[in-house]
Amino acid sequence: MVKSLLDRVTKDDIIAEPYPHIVIKNVLPEEDAAYLLEHFPTLEQLSDGTAATHGLSVDAYPEHKKFCKYGQEVAKYESLDPKIKEFFSYHASVSFLKEVCELFEEHIMKEAPHVMEYVKNIKDSEIGFIDNSKEENEGKKLIIDGGVCIDTPAKTKGLPAIIHLDNEKKILGALYYLKHADDESEGGELNIYSTPDTKFVTDSRMKIKEQYIPDFERSVAKAVPYEHNTLIIFLNSARAFHGVGPRYNAKHFRYTFNFAFNANTELFNFEKYKESKLTRRMKYIRNVVKKKLGIGK
Repeated sequence: MVKSLLDRVTKDDIIAEPYPHIVIKNVLPEEDAAYLLEHFPTLEQLSDGTAATHGLSVDAYPEHKKFCKYGQEVAKYESLDPKIKEFFSYHASVSFLKEVCELFEEHIMKEAPHVMEYVKNIKDSEIGFIDNSKEENEGKKLIIDGGVCIDTPAKTKGLPAIIHLDNEKKILGALYYLKHADDESEGGELNIYSTPDTKFVTDSRMKIKEQYIPDFERSVAKAVPYEHNTLIIFLNSARAFHGVGPRYNAKHFRYTFNFAFNANTELFNFEKYKESKLTRRMKYIRNVVKKKLGIGK
């Protein structure tokens, strides 16, 4: 029987600031978490054998990289453990999204009431998956962007967290961590940031520009360690800045179930953080000219 990640979660577990989120340790019975970790897909499975050779040590892999199977890829992958597929499919669903939104309803109504109305009206027939073709997802109200993921550790010292907002279509995100008992690595924490008072901008992928990283590093509201059997859920909004720190001295990979839910329209307005299209176009033209003139080579 699949255990829901929400079985032990209540509204009292929700933390409102700096934006609504929950962090629940030991969220599943330990025997269930142990099974999921023991049968978690290998990096060779997640990369279809192209990114690694079986038997390499952890530090022989490319550093600070993510390897995932997304959406329906998980259910269709024959060699994955059936209970892994079942667990992922149960949570990568509109019913799980609605359950989470009911839990967070009070906060959603304060942050963005139109989001609650949008979610309530989604039908099973209106669901698409990130790994579908554009044609298959045409007209779908919800695109599920979740994955079963392995992250390799960092080797280069001093790498900053990639601090960012998720896209304007994302409703919420959930992360479920699994970790080996003898994993003594450092880092890999999820940082939850308060929005700084100083002005800042992001790039086209909603990552904050490098010059603003120090401001954000001073505004960490919470650092959630990478710990076994831990659930994190956060609502998306224009305040939901977050970033995962690099992980060092690892003898094991970082194992995560990601569950992300995107609308087919922009539910949030992040324009105040984005560079204008004109600015991006001018930068593109400038780079083309530099390339043609051989500048910067």
